[in-house]
This record gives sequence, structure tokens and C-alpha cells, in this order.
Amino acid sequence: MTTDRPLRADARRNALAVIAAARELFAEGGVDVPMEEIGKAAGVGKGTLYRHFPTRDHLFAAVSRDRFDRLAAEAEASLAEAGDYRAALIAWLRDFDRSAQQYRGLRGVVSAGIADEGSAIFTDCAQMKARAGSLLERAQEARLIRSDIDITELLSLVAALPDRFRDADGSSRLLEIVIRGIAIDPGD
Repeated sequence: MTTDRPLRADARRNALAVIAAARELFAEGGVDVPMEEIGKAAGVGKGTLYRHFPTRDHLFAAVSRDRFDRLAAEAEASLAEAGDYRAALIAWLRDFDRSAQQYRGLRGVVSAGIADEGSAIFTDCAQMKARAGSLLERAQEARLIRSDIDITELLSLVAALPDRFRDADGSSRLLEIVIRGIAIDPGD
């Protein structure tokens, strides 16, 4: 939704119906489902659809907002627990990776949006990115993670991992390669 003004009850209902329809259709057909099909499934006209979500990017950001908020909260909780920041970062990256595979085509949308300051996704994931960035910095300060990578690079890399290299349980061999590539062996 494109404004910070409180919505009328019917407008809020319509926006939530569009988000619910988008979630369902994205799960069935991936993120490339036509906007008009989403509006039709939500029972709203084109004008209502585009008034709430002027672009696919805005709709996708609204659909993903709760996921980004959850990931931000998880990173924040890991920061509050003084402990093994490398293990916390790696666990968080695995969760981020799993959430990026929820819908077919989602990885490309997230990967592009994380680095594009003009995108609605960039704005919506800013808190998640900041919290994960703090977790990365703590691990780097403890010399547990390489210091020559920043959070935008790391999230863009993980978001861009193809799903075809996943094991039956959904784990990603490529993610494990990335993790081994950024981690510093405590003996080094």
C-alpha cells in the first residue's frame, strides 16, 4: 500500500484481499502471475488494484512485508544474545534462503530489490537488512566472517542462488559453499 494515511475500512479490506489473492496465486504460479488475474481473484477492479499497488514491486513488497519483519526480528534476537555471531549469522542466512524459495521467481525479485534504492522491496526490507548487517558486523568484528563483504553483497548473493541445486530436504549446496567462503576458520 502506497501511503501512510490510515485506510477506510473498505479500502483496507480490498488491499488485504489483493495481498491474500497474490499470496495464493504466487504460490500456485510463481511471481509472474498477471496483475489483472490477481485483481480478479481478489474481487477488485483494475483501478482499485493499481491505486493500492501501482507496480508489481509494490504488491510483492506488501506480500513479503511480514517475512521481512520476521527476519529482522530474528536477526535482532541473535544480536541480543551475546554468543557465537558466526553461527547466528549462518542460521539466519539459511532462514533467509528458505524464505526466498517460497514462490517461483521470488529470488530474482528479492535479489533485484535489495540493491535498488528506488524499489518498494528495498524500502520494505531496510529494517531486515540493517539488523542482518549488524549481525554480520559483529561476526566480522569477532574475526569469524571475512571483513571484505557487506550485507548488500551477501544478501544479493544468497537471494540469487538458483533452486535447482537443492537437496531433497530443500537445503542448498550452493548456500553451503557461500557460507564456507565467507567464514573464517577460528584457527586462522
